Amino acid sequence: MLEKNRQSKGEERPNSKLTDCQVGEILESDKLHQVLAKHYGVVESIISGIKRGNLWKHIEGKRHTSDTRTDNKTGVVGVSLRGSGAYQVKVTIKGIHHYLGTFDNINEAKQALSDWKHTT
Repeated sequence: MLEKNRQSKGEERPNSKLTDCQVGEILESDKLHQVLAKHYGVVESIISGIKRGNLWKHIEGKRHTSDTRTDNKTGVVGVSLRGSGAYQVKVTIKGIHHYLGTFDNINEAKQALSDWKHTT
C-alpha cells in the first residue's frame, strides 16, 4: 500500500501509454488534438485532459486558458478550421459578425485575432 501523497503518477503507473517527456511535447504543441492523439497512440480525450490540466498535472507546460477552447478543432475562440484546411477568423459581438479573413496556418489566424482585439 502506498503512503499518503505517495500515489504513483504519470509514466510510473503500470498502464501508462505516455512518458513524462511525451506529455511535455503535447503541452508545447499547437497541433490539433486529433493529430496528437493519433501520433501518440491515445484517444483525443487524453490529449484534451492533458491540455486542460486534468491529467498529468505534475508536468509543467502551457495549459488551455480562458481564451482557448476544447470543443472546436483549433482550440482558439473565434478561429475555425475550414474544409479546405484554411483557418477562418470570425468574431461575433452583440450579434454582429466580423469576418477577419482566412489564413493558411493557425499562427497567422491567432495573430490576426490578436491584432483585431488590440485595435477594438
